[in-house]
Amino acid sequence: MLLQNDFARILTIYLTQLIFTGIFLIIAYKILKRNRNRLTLTLSGFYFSLSIGFILNAVYPPLDNELLMSIIYIIAAYVVLLSPIFLVLFNINLLQAGKENLLRKWASYIILYTFSLIICLNIPGGITFVKDPNWRPKFALEFLIVLYFFITIFMLSPFIITSLKLYKGFEDVKLKKKLGYYFLGIFGFAFTLYGMVYYNYSNDLLFRSIWSITTSVITLLCVGLIYYAWVHRL
Repeated sequence: MLLQNDFARILTIYLTQLIFTGIFLIIAYKILKRNRNRLTLTLSGFYFSLSIGFILNAVYPPLDNELLMSIIYIIAAYVVLLSPIFLVLFNINLLQAGKENLLRKWASYIILYTFSLIICLNIPGGITFVKDPNWRPKFALEFLIVLYFFITIFMLSPFIITSLKLYKGFEDVKLKKKLGYYFLGIFGFAFTLYGMVYYNYSNDLLFRSIWSITTSVITLLCVGLIYYAWVHRL
């Protein structure tokens, strides 16, 4: 079971995530090729951020130096967890289009988000590496709680608030339907973040094996829904 779990993890990192990286880069390219404005740059930033995080996540496993692995893994985690900020900023762009104080709101939210994220990822003892049989990150319970708090407060809550405002502001039925796909994609993405955190905390081999497979499917569906909801309107 242990070997099966490790194989599933390696398969996810070196096959599934790298395939996703290619897909995300293609999507980002298509978004920017269609049009280059504040909205497209923001949305493509979400896909670029995930791609960079997945690439970095594939770098650390072959290493045999815990300090170096920790540094690369924390950077990868930072970049992946940074990606939701682009979705919230995308919503803010839609809500505040043409308003003079938009850049100030951008800057305030980015500073608060990144500063809080850096603090979360650098909690002493939050992330360690265990050998079972290959090196993998292990989250402490306190670290899990802090990350759950961060995802809920700084990513999911602002997205829900801004999305509800968007939904109320749109009258077109087809557009509201597209917004529904967008919301579903974001909530699914948030679910994968919660699951990813628990995956790195849990010692349940059955859960880890199942999650290694299901998270790939969920992630692909979610980013696809986000793309489908907006790409034709940007």
